[in-house]
Amino acid sequence: MWQLFLMLSIPAILVMLGFYLLPSLASEQRERSTPRDALSNDAGYLVRGTPIVLDSAGRSNYPTASYSYEIFYTPWQRLDSPINSGKVQRAYTFGNNPGPAFLEQYHSDNQNLKMVQYWEKGRMQLENDSTASIVIAPLAYELISGQVRMGDKETLQLAGCDTHIYGEVSSDNPAPTYKSLSSVTSLKPGTNRAEKQVGLTVNATLNQAGEVGSGSDEGLAIYNVKNVNFVEQAGHNIPNVFWDFLNRSGTISQNGVNTTERLYNWSQQFGTPLSEPYWIKALINQRNQDILIQVFENQILIYNPSAKPELRVDTANIGQHYYEWRYAGNQFISDTTQNIKAQGAATTTTGARLIIGNESIMRIITIENGHMSRNMLINRLNGQVYADLKPFVNMSGFSIGLEGQNQVAYQINGDQFSLTGFNMPVWNDTEKELVLNGQISFLGATLQLKLFYRALAGQNFIEKWVQLAPNDKLKDFRVRFATIEDSQVDKSLSPAAPTPEEDTIPMLVPVEKTSSVPGGAIFTDLMVHESGDGGLYFFSATPLGGEYATNRRLTVMQEDNQSLGDGFISGKAVLGVYTGRVDLGYKRFSQYLQNYYSKIGTKWQPVWYSTWYPFTTQINQDIVNTQFEKIKDLGFYDVLHLDAGWEGGMPLQADPQKFPQGLKPLADKTAALGMGLGIWINPFSNGYSKYVYYTDLYRTHPEWRLKDTEQQIEGKPYASGKYGVNTDYYFYVRERLIDLVKNYNVKVIYWDGADWNIPDSEVPNLTEDQRRVERIKGLKRLSALADELRAIRPELVIVAWNSTVNVHLLGAVEQLQLSDKWDLPLGQSEITRLQQFYSATYHIPYYAIWGDWYSISYRENSDNNLAKAPQELIYAEASMIGTGAFNAGASLDLTKAPQDLLDYIKKLFTWRKRFEPYFKVYQHLLDFPSDSQIFGEGHVINGKGFIILNNPTTQEVQTTLPLSAPELELDPNHSYRLFDWSSLTGAQEKGEAKPGEGVAINIPPRSVKIIGIEIEGWLN
Repeated sequence: MWQLFLMLSIPAILVMLGFYLLPSLASEQRERSTPRDALSNDAGYLVRGTPIVLDSAGRSNYPTASYSYEIFYTPWQRLDSPINSGKVQRAYTFGNNPGPAFLEQYHSDNQNLKMVQYWEKGRMQLENDSTASIVIAPLAYELISGQVRMGDKETLQLAGCDTHIYGEVSSDNPAPTYKSLSSVTSLKPGTNRAEKQVGLTVNATLNQAGEVGSGSDEGLAIYNVKNVNFVEQAGHNIPNVFWDFLNRSGTISQNGVNTTERLYNWSQQFGTPLSEPYWIKALINQRNQDILIQVFENQILIYNPSAKPELRVDTANIGQHYYEWRYAGNQFISDTTQNIKAQGAATTTTGARLIIGNESIMRIITIENGHMSRNMLINRLNGQVYADLKPFVNMSGFSIGLEGQNQVAYQINGDQFSLTGFNMPVWNDTEKELVLNGQISFLGATLQLKLFYRALAGQNFIEKWVQLAPNDKLKDFRVRFATIEDSQVDKSLSPAAPTPEEDTIPMLVPVEKTSSVPGGAIFTDLMVHESGDGGLYFFSATPLGGEYATNRRLTVMQEDNQSLGDGFISGKAVLGVYTGRVDLGYKRFSQYLQNYYSKIGTKWQPVWYSTWYPFTTQINQDIVNTQFEKIKDLGFYDVLHLDAGWEGGMPLQADPQKFPQGLKPLADKTAALGMGLGIWINPFSNGYSKYVYYTDLYRTHPEWRLKDTEQQIEGKPYASGKYGVNTDYYFYVRERLIDLVKNYNVKVIYWDGADWNIPDSEVPNLTEDQRRVERIKGLKRLSALADELRAIRPELVIVAWNSTVNVHLLGAVEQLQLSDKWDLPLGQSEITRLQQFYSATYHIPYYAIWGDWYSISYRENSDNNLAKAPQELIYAEASMIGTGAFNAGASLDLTKAPQDLLDYIKKLFTWRKRFEPYFKVYQHLLDFPSDSQIFGEGHVINGKGFIILNNPTTQEVQTTLPLSAPELELDPNHSYRLFDWSSLTGAQEKGEAKPGEGVAINIPPRSVKIIGIEIEGWLN
């Protein structure tokens, strides 16, 4: 039954399952007697409402009553109802009909919501302070700066709005956008102040790019617009046409009675001026016309000299523009009901709209009556809506599989999730976190559950995870899996096609595909928009995770085996967006893994001297000492790695016959050279029994051996076998590794033999469910141990060789080995590795790949490569200048290597380490590597770095430098300086070129060309 519940196991569950922070410029000089921006006039008129009721605990993180929007009718009635009734002709202040109204996310000391009413030309909102006053929001500031005010102290930085401020919706409209106004707007106190220019004609112009010009030659003087007032606190002039508008009197309606009085207290209605007046061009009636604009805090004033006199001064449709910008993917729809007061009185709600995101991606969550009623996912980079979940689907997008007594399976999901509140525990300039608090009823008990959403500024992803509070009543139930994100996606998205050579490279590919899962699921990490421009990547950020997609659904999940008595916190479901070709989607996914998931993170990859290649297991203290002088002379090594053969009768203890003084002398020597010690380990799976014999372990601790894995040793009264991660033997391994890392200068652990597959789960005669349980327990143990070792030595690098390359393991180790192809001849060995890198880097960060090149001199090959021509050996080393060289390229018998080769690798590694930051990344260039044509790779960051071109043929070949390769992301309008670094000793200038200009490069036969982009000298 449980297997069916896990979707037929999904093949081993797919290898598992305002306002703004800037104070009012006017209020800096004086305190106001009424709340900031309260709707009032000189007669003392003030609109008041009812504050949102606090919950019983006084937190008010969700309302406990319904609210009427009739309170927003009164300000509209006063100013705009006379226009609707035909009593007067003038431009609307708010609009002819109301727009959306709801409870909007806003954090203050006593509240997380604010009641708002959108209009075409603004937003009214109910303050939650003692005045309960209606105020006008400073939408102009937010649209121009991109800074959405989310609370008294909290903001959300988005890209400024690209909507034209006025004129027709057309690409031909030359009017500035809100975003382009940032260059002339006082977004911070004291910036963009102007001199007092009262009496002077207004002739300054502003183009679509936000560039200021002089209109003295454009005939603007005919409009007779002059500055008549200077607001000292703001540092801006106001022209006559706007000053008259702000201070005019007119017909207003008060309780159904029309009278004449001053229309505005303009500093309350429109706010402080934030810019000078500027003439712009705007497309109106298919003709570009002269328009005067001026930015105020809450609005943008518009003067159209060609309009009727009574309609010449207007305001921007700022409420509509703001709503469609903040809630991207939502169209502003006004209510055309004529009886606005009756309509308002009938509108009551506890509905709330919440957002979490950044400049690239956003989730918009609508809540009605304690449940999600809509859940949207939007790519803000291009406006594409990737998910718009509405009622009758799993709105919260999660489900949790539980197992009770007698292995009875249960499932709870988001449809049962009842919201009790929300909060914003972290909301600063770099990180935003939104938490939905709720509960689920389950078998008569109440499960307290939280949904977490997290976004980082400047990134392109949102994280989501689930937390269940401990519940002692349900301690006999266990969480067996969690679907953290289960979303029906837009029909415009489909799973990405297989990446180049993904299924044919001689490696165990990092993703699994199967057609046996219902719906034809594809095990991938990317979905592509039908336009070919942009898409979505997704990932389960836990070693227990997995993900798959169909044409209309993506699922991010994980396995587990956690008692509800202890509570449960899932791993993170990561959803990220990109624009451009699918290549850039994989690049963004890799960047996420590199910078936010992989344990390699910001660590530097060490240069290894590994004893395996020249000596295999035939190592001892004397042999290692023969290499030390050369290691010291060459000076570029970071780690002396003792591979298989260093241990004796017990795992993780030095062989006393090979190392009679133990490892301490080697630890001290490496430390004296500024190096670290590396160790090979394979304590559990016994995968290298033909090389390593733990005779003392076999003889003294048969109880640690896993049942039914015995392998009798000929002529001995004891057997070898596999040893359990989930047995007491683990504690022995843990104790030894802690001692080695803490006391023996160990900086690298190469963890071989597929221990991370968890041998406990591979014991014969287990059910599939039992295998999953053993695997989960084992992965948790090894992950915790790895974290414990890193806490002792933060620079520690752990490399795992696993029988399946599983990218999720990067949450526990620094690097993964792709394959173990050791028997290839020189030449083919390099090509094979470079093919692996090309294919694997679509799914695994380049810097998290352990190169596993079997180098020039591998003892078991017996091919005597060191006797070959030095130029052939130098070409092999140059070909592996990336990650392969660091892991194996300098692991030779240094006493036998030709001096020419030693001189070259010293240059190579000295150069490579000086430019190491660029080799943390990899870009796919040209075609798939082969021995019949030129191929290449990029190592470029923000327009600087290197292109490596490899000619494996026996002929000189001319090729075009691939500056236009999409993954390089070079600016097509910028000329880049180019330098030839192939000598490894200095840069030879090669001129400048723009991407697409076709720079010809000649590459000699069997050689590597290194072209630097904007790098003319050595990095410090």
